[in-house]
Amino acid sequence: MNVWQMTLLSLLTTCFASFAWALKRHFVSRRMSPLMRMTAGLGLLSLGLHILAIFEMQTFSRIRLSMSLVLYVISLGLFWWTINVTRPRRLSVAFSSDGPHSLLQIGPYRFVRHPFYTAYSLFWMAGFVAALRWYLIPSLSVLLSLYFAAAITEETKFSNSEFRELYESYRARTGMFVPRLKGIRHVC
Repeated sequence: MNVWQMTLLSLLTTCFASFAWALKRHFVSRRMSPLMRMTAGLGLLSLGLHILAIFEMQTFSRIRLSMSLVLYVISLGLFWWTINVTRPRRLSVAFSSDGPHSLLQIGPYRFVRHPFYTAYSLFWMAGFVAALRWYLIPSLSVLLSLYFAAAITEETKFSNSEFRELYESYRARTGMFVPRLKGIRHVC
């Protein structure tokens, strides 16, 4: 194993361990829904595939490796920034049936409505960018689809809650997973 593989594996395991910690220790969950259990199981399977892909790497493109490292670091930074902001008002685990108890618009929530899902998506994309293995595409596609479904579920909860008007205003100026340049100008 070379230094690039060790670096990628270190970032991969650090990110995944952070996400696993949050699932057990940060998010509020009375009981995980079957869809959340499926998401977690697929994440574990995908982790194994990403580790395999990194071990299989024999040639290394500096551009792809650099892009991958940047994606891992952004993912990890965004994730822990969001953890810090949500620590006082811990959020429910994805696909929970409870309604919203507050609307966060600070920290990373000033820029994207779903920073956790953005961090997870960047993480999985980082591994794919580094290794470019075809067998990573199905799990990447399904996980990104699940994050989108979870985000839509949460947005529907806000639309049916006491926060409806406030959320619609927030939604109009803030991107779902990618910042809107117009929205950034409004909060600065």
